Amino acid sequence: NVMRRFSQALLKGDKSVRVMRSLLAAQQTFVDRLVQLMKAVQRESGNRKKKTERLQSLLADNEKVNLSEIEPIPLPLEPQIRIKGIIPETATLFKSALMPAKLIFKTEDGEQYPVIFKHGDDLRQDQLILQIISLMDKLLRKENLDLKLTPYKVLATSTK
Repeated sequence: NVMRRFSQALLKGDKSVRVMRSLLAAQQTFVDRLVQLMKAVQRESGNRKKKTERLQSLLADNEKVNLSEIEPIPLPLEPQIRIKGIIPETATLFKSALMPAKLIFKTEDGEQYPVIFKHGDDLRQDQLILQIISLMDKLLRKENLDLKLTPYKVLATSTK
């Protein structure tokens, strides 16, 4: 596993590298817990409204899930933003077969950062295409051609 080998290599580094390793591990744990939460919500019987209520109640339950108040970690999607939890009452599910969730993260500086979390879909191609669109947008803006694009960021968390 590449991640395991990378983690082992980081262990051999100096203190700043080991701190980076612990932050990466915390991000991985956070994403893993979010995936488990979404699996639990998807297993819930009932309509979207009932599943949304279940999502909100699980997020609010710090005993079981502990995602509403966490030690600040860099957001995996945008590492310069540090998040310190999810606002449970704002969580919603979209009308879609896989029911992606809109989650609003609390940032360290008191801002809110909305994210769409989609489990059960391979987003690697989406991620690549959106990176290409963002690059093209930057290049076109340098040539004074603004197409008013608002590409969003995608982070693939699995290949399934």
